[in-house]
Amino acid sequence: MLGYPFHGDQPELAQLCEDLGVAVRLVPEPRAPLTPEAVAAGLERIVAERADFGAALERARKWELDVIARRSEVIERMLALAQA
Repeated sequence: MLGYPFHGDQPELAQLCEDLGVAVRLVPEPRAPLTPEAVAAGLERIVAERADFGAALERARKWELDVIARRSEVIERMLALAQA
């Protein structure tokens, strides 16, 4: 993902995605000018680090599937708490 955070919680989410290795932030701060050079550099980084980004995306997908697999357990626990 190429990130251009500019509002609300986007800067924090962009940082999280970058920390997880699935994104490249195109500007150092919200609403900073976005240049064609920054976009080209972001794309070049993704291409150069394609294997790392692919591995990070695989990890993220595994986390997502693990959460989905536990969804019914979480719902049951929430219902039990609500009934208590």
